Amino acid sequence: MLTNKILLIDDDPEEFDIFCSTLTNLDNSLSCIQAYSCKEGFQKLEASQGLPKYIFVDLNMPGSHGRYCLEKIKKHSAYSSIPVFIYTTSDRNVDKEVTKRLGAQLYITKPSTEKELKQILSYVISEEWKFN
Repeated sequence: MLTNKILLIDDDPEEFDIFCSTLTNLDNSLSCIQAYSCKEGFQKLEASQGLPKYIFVDLNMPGSHGRYCLEKIKKHSAYSSIPVFIYTTSDRNVDKEVTKRLGAQLYITKPSTEKELKQILSYVISEEWKFN
């Protein structure tokens, strides 16, 4: 069962605060959960009552690369249907191509302003991405 929770796997607590503040301002029925690593993300998935509606994964984290995390999520039978969005500072084409092939719904380069983040998150939660 999907819930109104959004899991953000990102090692930067400041990024989490900005992301979640923007998200809950757009839709206060959504709540954020942060994991600082892929390992912690899986721990939170396993401990959760219901599955998150979306998972956002940073590519550049210490310990395990976000591509590994994406691949692990998409290969897991219980989590493979959850939409995963790459949310990273990298704008390298190779990262975009590889993550798309691994099953990412969208590749999002972290915006430089809160206004841009609001537009991106609006697009995601409206689910317009399903039609493009």
